[in-house]
Amino acid sequence: MFFEEFEKKVQNSQLPNSIILWGAAEDLIFECVFKIKNAFKTQFPAGKINYVDAGQLKFENVLVATQTQELFSNQQLTVVYNAEKFFLKMDEEDLAVFKDCLTANSNCNLWVAPQLKKNSKLLSQTKEFLSLWTVQCYPLQDWKIIPWLMKIFKSEDINISSDNCKFLIQKVGTNLGYLRDAAITLSLMITPQKNIDKHDILNLPTPSSEFSIYEFLGLLARRQTLSALNQLTNIYQQENREIVSILYQRIRDLWCIQISERNETSPSLCSTLGMHPFRVKKLLEEAKLFSVQELELMLLDLIHIQMGIVSGRVTSSSVLPALELCILKLIPNSTIF
Repeated sequence: MFFEEFEKKVQNSQLPNSIILWGAAEDLIFECVFKIKNAFKTQFPAGKINYVDAGQLKFENVLVATQTQELFSNQQLTVVYNAEKFFLKMDEEDLAVFKDCLTANSNCNLWVAPQLKKNSKLLSQTKEFLSLWTVQCYPLQDWKIIPWLMKIFKSEDINISSDNCKFLIQKVGTNLGYLRDAAITLSLMITPQKNIDKHDILNLPTPSSEFSIYEFLGLLARRQTLSALNQLTNIYQQENREIVSILYQRIRDLWCIQISERNETSPSLCSTLGMHPFRVKKLLEEAKLFSVQELELMLLDLIHIQMGIVSGRVTSSSVLPALELCILKLIPNSTIF
């Protein structure tokens, strides 16, 4: 099946025993993982999600890892990355073992195999497997991305026209992970308003400002307060009031990584957060330099500043001093250089 059919089935059906994601569109695969995990949590709020890297295990060990060890066997989702490692090498005996394993297994297993080929032995025999979905993940055409993007805004209780969705795609690109991130950032930028117009999209951060934000967070993480304050001033001169929503999103990324890293392995963080592996690696290094409490305090301060901007209580001239005060709260553990 293709993404459109998968999206309908994952919303309206109970998850099958196994799902294979394959194809060249890595961003679409991450989107499918995101939707499957949400559907699983909806069906089983107390369910457990495990992660397995098939690139580091033998075939039989991966199959054992997908077997449920919990009391309630249908309340576990196992996400297997790099599954093409053994899918591409399967012979008839391996296929029989794999089929028996899926039949006997009552939990849900998600096999992520982007390099699996259409003419592979496994995909040619999937009709013989019970309770198995295979999802072909090829890049979505632009006209199909628009309704997908509008659904994301709708889930955030935000209104946007199809024309403005097109404009957003032109600015951000067609990568679904970047578009989802942009949608969340835009939703925050206009809060408590509910309608996005072209002006809001024009004010969305550019890649160059994103780089400056990461440089600023690196200085802050190393407690180089004066350098961080100077960098903040430079960013503010470029982005003005939009800097608050940008900072909130990036610090929220650090907070999410801090929380997720406690319970998940590094490969799983990419799909959990919808980020590129390189970006996760860099953020993980910075996240460990902050405590969870520090990140939560900064997020709370940024929320208050953003609410003040929207209500008019915080004027354009007072945004930068408010942000500086937020940073200076970290001064007991800072160095001035």
